[in-house]
Amino acid sequence: MTGVTIMASSVRFISISDNNSERTELFDTLSATGSTDPVRLQGKVKVQLSGSATSLTAIVEHATRDPGSAEANWAPADEDPFTGDLSVGMSPRPYEDPAIGWWRVRVTAIGGGNCKISIIGEKA
Repeated sequence: MTGVTIMASSVRFISISDNNSERTELFDTLSATGSTDPVRLQGKVKVQLSGSATSLTAIVEHATRDPGSAEANWAPADEDPFTGDLSVGMSPRPYEDPAIGWWRVRVTAIGGGNCKISIIGEKA
């Protein structure tokens, strides 16, 4: 595929000064269909998509089993995928994990630009 840029996911740890807790953020940019790397989080999780894509369908997925194992169990985190035109903006979506799980975003359709993906939550 020529002209397609796929950036490797990056994970960083963020310290929150008001309560000395840590958050983990996965950041990735996709300009073609595919998935982010999985990130292990617990508690409150926020997914934000931005970028220049003028058409997009992306599904937030959650697994309770290690995605590197034969027991991986990816499933949509909710019934409504992100859809629409990122260039006009989309609101972030909150999720909650009652234990510890893995999260990723799977882009199933994209056109007219890229999708910047941020998944942030409590460090597991």
